[in-house]
Amino acid sequence: MSIIRDNGILLKEIQRGENDKQLTILTLESGKITVFAKGAKRPKSKFAAAQALIYSEFVIFNGGRFLSLNQINPLLGFPSIAENYDKYCTACIFMEICDNLLLPEMDSRKGLKILLHSLKALSNPDCVHSPPLVFAVFVFKFLQSEGFAPLLDYNENGDFAFFSAEGLTPFAPNSQTVTLSKCAVSALKYILDADIKSLFCFRVSEDVAKSLGIAAGIFLKNNIDVKINSLELIPWI
Repeated sequence: MSIIRDNGILLKEIQRGENDKQLTILTLESGKITVFAKGAKRPKSKFAAAQALIYSEFVIFNGGRFLSLNQINPLLGFPSIAENYDKYCTACIFMEICDNLLLPEMDSRKGLKILLHSLKALSNPDCVHSPPLVFAVFVFKFLQSEGFAPLLDYNENGDFAFFSAEGLTPFAPNSQTVTLSKCAVSALKYILDADIKSLFCFRVSEDVAKSLGIAAGIFLKNNIDVKINSLELIPWI
């Protein structure tokens, strides 16, 4: 039996009984963990801060067979995301992707950092980065970190084209492709080459952002074997 102190963000919660919750948390050092929060549904619960879109310090009791939440200290919140439908739905996709693709016991530090930088960009009050662009950056960089990377090549007209699944031959039958402008290709190359801290140090036009968002949606659907239900909430994929 021991006490775990770790920083992380809530990915999913499930109600257990009348007052309790089961929390799935993506942490910096312990990876993705499942924690039992006794009494979290009660109005005056000390776990009221255990909410989505809040990066927190979690103090967890390790009982051997189970983990029990003991204390939570909020560190960084993204409240403006919940005030905008498109931003909130985009954030829900990020959480669902992390929950489905990151397994317990995996080193998920890189995935958590990509998630946090994406949430920061999404919550930017100056709206420098639109939801489709933040979505594209998150999907391409996150899947790249998991061993997937998009393929780029020229089509028969000499324009750059994006291929939806790694390993497909160019314009293979039954494969989905999205033709990207040179500006979109440059942005995609930047995303793939940039370190995590520099992911959002660029700007593109609205048309480029939308094309990258569509390309990211196709790439996501063709490279993972689980359905991301939150994708149905956004209209631009």
